[in-house]
Amino acid sequence: MLLKNLSDISIQDVQTLCDDKVLESRFLDFKAKAIGRGDSDKRDFLTDVCAFANAAGGDLLLGVKTKEGAADELCGIEVVNPDEEKQFLVNLVRDGLEPRIISGLDLKWLPTDESRGIMIVRVHRSWLAPHRVTFLNNMKFYVRNPAGNHPMSVDELRQAFNLSATVAERMRAFRNKRVQAIESYRLPFDVFRGPKIAVLIVPLSAMVDPLDLHIQDRNIQTLIYPIPASGWSRQFCLEGVAMLRSDIPAGASALVFRTGVVEFVSPTGPADRPWALIERVVFESWKQFVALAKNYDIGPPIWVFVTLIEVAGLKLSTGPHTSSTTIRENIVPLPEVSVGVDEFEKPPEILFKRVLDVAGNALGLERWPNYDPDGNYKPPP
Repeated sequence: MLLKNLSDISIQDVQTLCDDKVLESRFLDFKAKAIGRGDSDKRDFLTDVCAFANAAGGDLLLGVKTKEGAADELCGIEVVNPDEEKQFLVNLVRDGLEPRIISGLDLKWLPTDESRGIMIVRVHRSWLAPHRVTFLNNMKFYVRNPAGNHPMSVDELRQAFNLSATVAERMRAFRNKRVQAIESYRLPFDVFRGPKIAVLIVPLSAMVDPLDLHIQDRNIQTLIYPIPASGWSRQFCLEGVAMLRSDIPAGASALVFRTGVVEFVSPTGPADRPWALIERVVFESWKQFVALAKNYDIGPPIWVFVTLIEVAGLKLSTGPHTSSTTIRENIVPLPEVSVGVDEFEKPPEILFKRVLDVAGNALGLERWPNYDPDGNYKPPP
């Protein structure tokens, strides 16, 4: 999937895919030709849409030739009226899948000349999954993995039906399990004692179609690291691989799960300083994850859970002109944030404003100190 808002994608982005010989993946598929009006072409298109919707979503690019499974040439497709072509594809998906995909399909036309261009079909992960192709009484369920589309097995169908009703609950249960493990020090490495912030980043694919990251890849260690840290060491564990700040017990940690989940645990910072560390952990953890996602093909949607742990009695100084009350609860779960493909490249100060504002509310403040009354971010001097 192109990790950009659909409205921001340009023809140059597509050309870059060809220049870099980007491979087709669970999130990305290329077709050299337009969707024909024959039954076979329609069925194949519906299979692609169905498979993306039943997995974690993806982009289908029409007008890109491939070579050995990689984007090779921006050839474009000939379309007389792009708006009519979009409507044809939307109607086809509306009538050819069951249940119908609701608000899960977006299209964009990128002209290359007067009559040719690239059609991007963006399919979002569907919360009504699993879907099946009903066109010509096909009646098959499809799902996508790194090898392409395939009919869903009985086990995959059973999992999909169960997952559609429980995915949100499972994510929140996973968050609670991780918070409990951190609070009770049941981690595979030493963790500092005292007020801390935990940032848990969970891709939907970790719950739907988990990856199996090659955790021995040292590139992970350069992309994900504890915050703050000037140096860190690597430790393998059952969950995956942890990067630990050099001091023992670890002053901060970053744990990369094999499934693509990443968990950061850091101190909240000394009370006699501004809240720069809490903000820094939230912002930097997301930036690190984005780099990991792009490197290992981890696509949106992504859920981010921020929790303050062991903070009962904590009162942070926010500056000479701002007062703060004392936190009464030991665990403070902040609002979860769902990041779709259209939000993926938004700056963290926009994505996580509400998270930080609620953290400020927990201390009796109207808002997080680094935002003005109009909601604009004002970094500390």
